[in-house]
Amino acid sequence: TLMQDASLTPEQQCAAWRAAGEALAALHALGPGTHFGTCRSDGAPAAMPPVTDAIAYILDDLTAWTAGSREAFYSAEEQHLIAVAQGMVGNVFAGEPAIPCHRDYNPYNWLVDESGRWAGVIDFEFSRWDVRVAEFSRYPEWEWWLHPELMAALFEGYGRALTAREEQQLLISHVQYAVSAVSWGSEHDFTGFASEGHAALAHLAQQLL
Repeated sequence: TLMQDASLTPEQQCAAWRAAGEALAALHALGPGTHFGTCRSDGAPAAMPPVTDAIAYILDDLTAWTAGSREAFYSAEEQHLIAVAQGMVGNVFAGEPAIPCHRDYNPYNWLVDESGRWAGVIDFEFSRWDVRVAEFSRYPEWEWWLHPELMAALFEGYGRALTAREEQQLLISHVQYAVSAVSWGSEHDFTGFASEGHAALAHLAQQLL
């Protein structure tokens, strides 16, 4: 059963998030790659030339979601926040290695058994070589903001907290996911998703501005 569809107690939810963290740690322990982005089944880059610099990789993504006609989706305040996040990338992502990431690692793709215990993960279509913190930002129910107890359980299972540098990286990763929600939601008439992205940007402004 998909965890998102299961009726779990708060204790079962925390236990499942903790187990998910343990499994994620095993994935990340497989070792670094040589490039960022999608890859072939043997791990080689799917596109050439490969992107090998974390700074360029993150900035390209932020720009793609917010540049050109997409600027119209954002208020002046949001555009300022995005610019601040872009300005931070060079300081906090310099030298960051690429590691294997699921990139859609959340209860919508987690399985639980009949006892409510975490049993596995599906949906690897977004998997790629990415920065570590990208794994902790794609939560459709915005748990990183609304349910910090679940994030605490995940990191407990993961085996370590984020470093101060990674905490800064994660703020930028949250901005990335929020702008993807705004831009994708606006372009596809998913107004609820876009609204959630705007709300997340307002929350992030309190931490970044």
